[in-house]
Amino acid sequence: MIAGSGVVQVIDPVAWMILVSTESENVGYRLPLPKSSTVGFANFSLAAGEGEASQKWISRTEQLGTQTIEGVEFEGTRIVQTSEDEPPIIKTLEQWHSTDLDLIGLVVVSTPDETYTSRIRNVRHEEPDPALFKILPGCRILDLPNP
Repeated sequence: MIAGSGVVQVIDPVAWMILVSTESENVGYRLPLPKSSTVGFANFSLAAGEGEASQKWISRTEQLGTQTIEGVEFEGTRIVQTSEDEPPIIKTLEQWHSTDLDLIGLVVVSTPDETYTSRIRNVRHEEPDPALFKILPGCRILDLPNP
C-alpha cells in the first residue's frame, strides 16, 4: 500500500502482473507488466521530450562497478545521452541491478530540468505473510489489456 494514499499496489514478479486498487472502490485492476530484454521491471526512458524529437543524440554506456544497497550487492550501469545541439543537452540514466534477486535496487534519471530517484527499502529475505496478497472479500478484479 502506498502510505496515506488509499491505493493498494501489488506487483507479482513471477506472473509479470500488477494489481492496483483503491480503498474507496471495491474493484482491482490487473494488468500485465511489459517484459524487457534488459533487467527487472524498471522501464525508464531517456527518449526525447516535447520539442526534442528532431534532435540527434549520442549515447555512451559506463559500468559503475558494485555497491551494497540494503545488504544486497548491486552492479551499476550509467547511460549518458548528449544532444548534438549548441549548447548540448545531457541526460543520464543510472541503474543498479542485483543478479541474485533479479531486481533493480536504485534508479537515478537526470535531465537538465530535474532528477528522479527510485530506491528499494527494507529488503527482507524471508517469505512474506500470505495475508498481504489476499483479495478483499467482494472485490471485483478487472483485467486490463497490455498497454
